[in-house]
Amino acid sequence: EMTLNKLKEDSNGKANIVKIWVAGFAPMERRQVAYKEFLTNNPNIKEVAAFGAATQNTALDTQAQMEAILKQYPNKGDITAVWAAWDEFAKGAVRAIEQAGRNDIKVYSIDMSDEDLQMMQKENSPWVASEAVDPTDIGRIQVRYLYQKINGENPSDQVVLEPVFVDNEKLPNTTVTTNELHEYIEGWG
Repeated sequence: EMTLNKLKEDSNGKANIVKIWVAGFAPMERRQVAYKEFLTNNPNIKEVAAFGAATQNTALDTQAQMEAILKQYPNKGDITAVWAAWDEFAKGAVRAIEQAGRNDIKVYSIDMSDEDLQMMQKENSPWVASEAVDPTDIGRIQVRYLYQKINGENPSDQVVLEPVFVDNEKLPNTTVTTNELHEYIEGWG
C-alpha cells in the first residue's frame, strides 16, 4: 500500500501502470489483494500490462519481458510506472527501462537488498521506492519465536512484521547497505 500510494502521489492520481506479479506465493497473493483494492479506489490509475514469472533467472527473464512491453508502448506517457510485487521483478524492470533510455517511467517495489539499494541510488534511477521488512529482523524474530517454542512458552500463532517505506529521495549520495539503512530510513532495523 505504501508504494502504491507513493505511485499515486508521484503521478497526481493519474497513471498507466505495468504490474509485475505472479500467483501461487502467499506474499504475492496478499500483495495482489492490496493492488486490486488500490485500483478499485483509484479509477484514474490504469493497468496497461501485467506479467511475471518466478524462474531461476527471475530478474533476467523480467528484463526481457519488460523490454517487449516497452516496445509495445514506445511513447512517453504510454507507461507512467511499474509496480513490482517483488524486488527481483523490479531489478529486471529497472534494467530494461534504463537500457531503453526511458527516463519517464518510475518503478515501485516490495522487498529490499543491498543490490536493490545500489540500483536505487544510481543517479537518475527509475527505481524510486520500495517497501520492505529488514531481513535481519525477520531472522532475529524467527529465532526468538523458535526459542520461545522450545522453552515451552506459548507465543502467538501469527507474527506480523510492519514494513518500512524506503524512498530513494531519503537515501544519501554515497552507497549504503541494508546494515546502514537505519541511519537514513526511520523504522529500518
